[in-house]
Amino acid sequence: MEKSYAEIQKVLRLAGREDLLSCVCRGAGRFLDAGGGPVECDATERIIREALRHDTENPLYVVSIGAATNTASALL
Repeated sequence: MEKSYAEIQKVLRLAGREDLLSCVCRGAGRFLDAGGGPVECDATERIIREALRHDTENPLYVVSIGAATNTASALL
């Protein structure tokens, strides 16, 4: 997880998009367990917080790479 976090920051800097660095959050450090609850992490909390600010007139789009743990946890 930490490598992914550092890599997306690197990509944004190389692309000249430092303005998006504040949108990047650390994700879950583990996968969802079978039958378990959500994995709490910065990314999950951010998705929930942003989702509560949006509605059908102003939808939230979530872009995730790799495992869907953060998005799935936010939905749970």
